[in-house]
Formats: sequence, C-alpha cells, structure tokens
Amino acid sequence: MIKRTVNKNQSVWDLANQEYGSTDGVLQLMLDNPGVVNFETPMVAGTKINIDKTKIINKNIVDYLNTKGIKPATAYFGSEWILATGFWDDKG
Repeated sequence: MIKRTVNKNQSVWDLANQEYGSTDGVLQLMLDNPGVVNFETPMVAGTKINIDKTKIINKNIVDYLNTKGIKPATAYFGSEWILATGFWDDKG
C-alpha cells in the first residue's frame, strides 16, 4: 500500500482512473479506505488515502496519466460537470 493525497475537486471516480486506470477501481478505493472513501461524502482535498498498486486494472492508462502529469479532477456545479484538470478532445 502507498499513500496518496486527494487533490482539489477530485472525486472517487477521478481517483479510480488515476490510480487504477479504470472507474472499476472505485470498489478497491472503498475497500482500502473504509469510512474515508464512499459515495455519500465528497472527497476533501488534502485527505490521505491508501492505494494498493498490486490491484491496477489498466496499467496503460495509469502510466499515460503519470507520464503526462495529468491528475483528473472534476467538479460539479449545479447541473454541469466541469473538467478542472486535463483536456477534452472530440477527436478521440
């Protein structure tokens, strides 16, 4: 296990993508961080969470995000989701 710090506007979905390479990693985040990571409580910037690097789902995505220095962070404002870090490319 390693420790990671939650960034501003990161959701449990962002962390799962960043650390496990898939939103399927949400369950692993909850299992490794009981009482800290759940669907009811928003992630708080600065919170330390446990990451089990032996449970990576898609290493290619994790490596890509790390190589580019991208730390996904989304924010929800009213009825709109805003991409706070990274970019959106309609070309695929």
